[in-house]
Amino acid sequence: MKLNKGKLGKITLCVERNSDGYADIIVLDQLGNKVDSVVIDEEKINEKLKEMKMHWEKHNYVVNVEKTAKTILGKFEIYQDTAGKFRFRLKAANNKIIAVSEAYESKDACHKGIRSVMKNAPKAGILDLT
Repeated sequence: MKLNKGKLGKITLCVERNSDGYADIIVLDQLGNKVDSVVIDEEKINEKLKEMKMHWEKHNYVVNVEKTAKTILGKFEIYQDTAGKFRFRLKAANNKIIAVSEAYESKDACHKGIRSVMKNAPKAGILDLT
């Protein structure tokens, strides 16, 4: 039996430049979820991008490289609060916090909360109770 060695998925490598002479190379999956990130000296960006692209292609992914992180419209960050509960915050592209979640008992439940927001927010209306 011959195995089909098709592509596993798509990966996007985005470069987000910082003002301190460094840059973040952010790895996004096909859903826009952050998979990994690397902070690197700006002078070494192209070399590192080439290395990372080869790594993902070796693992059978289609890789797209974007020199600007403008494709990242926002991001969810998971963290633990002072009580040890899991929460997420939604940050805009300018890194400002625009929403904070309730507390979750487990990281898995927190991930489910994020998926629920991602699924329901595009269809949500605005109810002004003032």
